[in-house]
Amino acid sequence: MSRKEVLVTGATGLVGTGLLRELSLWPYNVTVLVRNRGDVAKFRKQGLKVILGDIIEADSLAKFRSHFDLVFHLAAAIRQFEKDGQLQKTNIDGLKNVLETFGASSRKTIFVFASSIDARIRENDYSRTKIAGEAIVREFAKSHPQFHFINARIGNVCREPDSFSEDILRLVKPANWRSCLLYHELGQKYFYPVELPILAKRLIEMGENEADLGKTVEIYDAKVKVGEVCRDYIPPKMIFGRLLLTLWYSFGKLIRRGDLLIYLNSEK
Repeated sequence: MSRKEVLVTGATGLVGTGLLRELSLWPYNVTVLVRNRGDVAKFRKQGLKVILGDIIEADSLAKFRSHFDLVFHLAAAIRQFEKDGQLQKTNIDGLKNVLETFGASSRKTIFVFASSIDARIRENDYSRTKIAGEAIVREFAKSHPQFHFINARIGNVCREPDSFSEDILRLVKPANWRSCLLYHELGQKYFYPVELPILAKRLIEMGENEADLGKTVEIYDAKVKVGEVCRDYIPPKMIFGRLLLTLWYSFGKLIRRGDLLIYLNSEK
């Protein structure tokens, strides 16, 4: 039986790194798409095939045509708000460019699209591009019977067990105005952590077992609140905390700074 041909976009990112580590344990021929020439030698040393190209440049994707059995499309621009068109170029136009490389193929392809849990729980420019991306993939599959998809809504990725809790605690323990707001005003917000090794295994299993073809699947380990993570450490309350939170949120929207709002987007 021939080895499956697998393509990974976004291989240099956090999820891509973890996915490649897990893919090395499977009998696959793995190809990665990279934008920077400096990454080529690194991946070739790992025994991977490398294609130099950029998803926002359609001409650079010509080598992909009719070649892959399984695709993990991880490449994305990640920011809360659109400022320079990068979300549109990467998450929408880039996705369309990748899909078009399979348009003329008769080869069965399973396409795992890395969406985000944000598509369901938050409202910002990034989540809107992920919702649009899911729809684009779904529509493409309707007109291409050889093309099968899974929209994978990925939770808040953490590298190791308990690292998500540790990250939250690091934000709270300084006991400054931001940390106090995070706990007292946002302590009931939900987060959806998923450990990177578990995520990587789940993505591969979805592509291999095919039980989730044509579906939108959410991947996370737990649904937790900031207050639950920090129950053993309670920072002091702040006078006028709600007012300060409102001003902080409004200022973040005004200057379109996602880092001010990353913990402030309300769950739907």
